[in-house]
Amino acid sequence: MLLTKTVMVKWNPANKEWYENKGYIFTKWKDEFEVKVEDLTDGSHSIVEVLCDYCNSKIIPKEYRDYLRKKEISTINKDCCYDCKTLKTKESNLSNYNVEYVSQIQEVKERISLKH
Repeated sequence: MLLTKTVMVKWNPANKEWYENKGYIFTKWKDEFEVKVEDLTDGSHSIVEVLCDYCNSKIIPKEYRDYLRKKEISTINKDCCYDCKTLKTKESNLSNYNVEYVSQIQEVKERISLKH
């Protein structure tokens, strides 16, 4: 779950038009201004804080662009900390393959047995 509501961003030539179109008033180059997270560009390097959806206790700092990319490509639309990544992997495997571990898939078992 995304916890961060706003971040500080600096004006630069690459973002000036984007933020002006969002209603922000340009001050001067390199000035910091507060931006709502939902107004950030998809490629923003701004660090946001994300709460682990599994343990609900660990806060993970990550770049906003990485947060969006992982949400887009992930089968399971949840955020997880390092300690809970196995839980997310199991959930994803169950969703995709109906097993907790890919080693339980018959095709994978056959490939493994051929290598040995």
